[in-house]
Amino acid sequence: MMIPQVLGIIQRTYTGSARTRALGAYTAVMAVGAAAGQIAGGGLVSAALFGTGRRPVFLVNVPIGALL
Repeated sequence: MMIPQVLGIIQRTYTGSARTRALGAYTAVMAVGAAAGQIAGGGLVSAALFGTGRRPVFLVNVPIGALL
């Protein structure tokens, strides 16, 4: 839900080549995040920690929520 807002901020804040660099950095971060999420999820599912199958995928948010 935040993607349109972030892109709007980039469009309003930067101009010219700075905008191009900002959009390139944003695209790179989104691509790496999407790939890393798929790899981490697949790793958790295939690891089957403690014989729980796919359930550890849902526990990823617990430490993040506790930290926040």
